[in-house]
Amino acid sequence: MGDTILWEASGTQIRIYYLIVLLTFIYFLYKYRKQGFSILIILLFFNGLFAFFGKNLQNGYRIGLVIITIYWLFRTDPFNYTNYKTIFFSFIIFSLTFLYTSFVNDDYFFIIFSQYSRYFILFSLFFILKKFDYNELFRKWIEKLVFELVLIQIIFSLAKYIIIGPMESIVGSIASQGGANATVFPILGFMFLWLKKRGRFATKEWLFTFGLAFIGYVSFKRAIWFIMPVLIALVMFYIPKQKIPLKVAILSLFFVPLVFYLGVRSNPTLNKEGTFGGSFDMNYVFGYAQNYMFGSKDNKQTGQGRGGATLMVFNKFVKGEVTEKDWLGYGLRFMYTTDYAEFDELELGIDSKGAATGFFQTFVTNGYVGIITTIFFVLSLLYKTKNNRLRYVLFGIFCWEYFFYTGIILRELSLSFLLIYIVLFSDYELKFIDRSARNSEMVL
Repeated sequence: MGDTILWEASGTQIRIYYLIVLLTFIYFLYKYRKQGFSILIILLFFNGLFAFFGKNLQNGYRIGLVIITIYWLFRTDPFNYTNYKTIFFSFIIFSLTFLYTSFVNDDYFFIIFSQYSRYFILFSLFFILKKFDYNELFRKWIEKLVFELVLIQIIFSLAKYIIIGPMESIVGSIASQGGANATVFPILGFMFLWLKKRGRFATKEWLFTFGLAFIGYVSFKRAIWFIMPVLIALVMFYIPKQKIPLKVAILSLFFVPLVFYLGVRSNPTLNKEGTFGGSFDMNYVFGYAQNYMFGSKDNKQTGQGRGGATLMVFNKFVKGEVTEKDWLGYGLRFMYTTDYAEFDELELGIDSKGAATGFFQTFVTNGYVGIITTIFFVLSLLYKTKNNRLRYVLFGIFCWEYFFYTGIILRELSLSFLLIYIVLFSDYELKFIDRSARNSEMVL
């Protein structure tokens, strides 16, 4: 079990945790057994469970996802070539370049299948959901299911904290290795909750939001303390064009710094002592952020930190220093089958594999051609967000996550599913939010 995964906890703790996850998975399958499409959605949120049981079962899981997706494509016949030809065209171009660069770089079949299938499922789910986005019955039960799947991630994180304690690996049921999901999932989970509640938050919704941030906390995620306050402000006020009430502004002046303060002291990587409950030192925090994103000021080497990795690839293109190999990349296996030591031996220009942003990862796997077609495909999806302000926010989230984080939003199916859910169902929900905003203005 989990023979390829390194954890900081004992085997017994891990087994207890995943026994809970397994029983919950069985419960979900039983509860929604009469709604066949729900099985596919449930599976998207339990990738970590299958990874725990080893590579062979996880490979079978990925093949199964593709088969089930194809089944529902034939079952629903969702494609509308007239209204969505840009998405079709962008995905075809993306697919051709992805497969061509993979074959040119001598990648083996299963890694091509494994990586490409993520985008194929994303593309397919977009059209399946689009066909039913204004079907009231479908919208209600899928909203209920997704809410429960998001909620259970909070409960899993609480169980992880009690059984194992804070550690980067294991994020709910969606990931068993690597903690990047613990930063992005709370962001998309909050946006989903905002749409579901149509912008109306009571105490329990704020507790739910705190629970989402807790997912990041138990995985030692630092970015969550910087990004969530900004996201909440954008979602609650910028998108619905709401003026910030004086009471909220005053409370925010108190609570936002308080949350940031507690986040710094409770995250061992953000305080000098490296412990829970360490000191609060803004100079140390900003110094850490500088080193994390762009490396030490004293180190003049390019490719330092995540921001440095992106700038290196960008500057190489701007300065005309692109080689033939850079256009088509080096191959999927160099990014997704190497450990940190093996990756460092490749000497691809960054200080460590941990600094590889989504932008840099695409550069390695499929080159500049892959970067161009990937961005084109994603933008064609995001463009279908009918509310302009929400589209700008989603675009901003994608740019931050792809250019300055790990690009996990495109490679983890639970995250990409939440993204397209927000794109497609926001039009229906935002009509009620806009109406509420106009009514409140009339009252004022």
